[in-house]
Amino acid sequence: MIPQYLARIGVQPPVPVHLSGLTGLMQKHQQHIHFENLDILSGRSIQLDPKSLFQKIIVKKRGGVCFELNGLFHWLLNELGFDVQMVAGTVYESSRGEWGLEGTHLTNLVCLNREKYLVDVGFGGNAPRRPVPLSGEVVQDIAGRYRIRSNPDHYVLEKKEPGTESWQVLYRFAGDAKTFQDFHEACRLIETSPRSPFNRSIYISKMTPDGRVSLIGRKLVQVTPSGKEKREVSENELPALIREIFQIRWESPEAQ
Repeated sequence: MIPQYLARIGVQPPVPVHLSGLTGLMQKHQQHIHFENLDILSGRSIQLDPKSLFQKIIVKKRGGVCFELNGLFHWLLNELGFDVQMVAGTVYESSRGEWGLEGTHLTNLVCLNREKYLVDVGFGGNAPRRPVPLSGEVVQDIAGRYRIRSNPDHYVLEKKEPGTESWQVLYRFAGDAKTFQDFHEACRLIETSPRSPFNRSIYISKMTPDGRVSLIGRKLVQVTPSGKEKREVSENELPALIREIFQIRWESPEAQ
């Protein structure tokens, strides 16, 4: 299974179990496997076990939401020999100025040389592209700068966009280890809750080496070093656009 997984993300084995090896693995994963909520919109429940996730993401070449992407990545990291644990997070909804559904973000912590790093391949366009140390050290990639603030009972991931002065809160998380079983209720919440952002409209995000491409509802957003472009997409365009840009075959529930 590991050779098939690595081939899916364009990585040649062996993968060295150190920080640069982890960073390269993370970036390849983000570029080849996209964040997408199409199964939720189609009424298909998330199957939260490694076998089902491998079949969907690796064999069928789909993407998924955080539970699926970070969940399967946890399995891969563990199989490759990394010291990794799942943790639960809560996303800050900046547009509403409040915290989202409690504990509905699955992410991973990796320990290397006695230092822990946040490693997230399932947070869409805002995800850091390199491990972020829990020590508070600032890391930078093409999308901005990232840091983690430590509070008595949790950590907070923050981002500073290029050209801005203020730090933006992305999500908070605790450091206690979780298992797939701990996230079943959270999966049902993002599938059914009126507060979930993922059961109302399409959200797909694809990382590129120098930016990202996202489809949010019917708005296609392309971010490159030269700026951001947006355009509206018609309902009829959606299946072909999703297939051509994101390499996913899908029809809207209305068309099925």
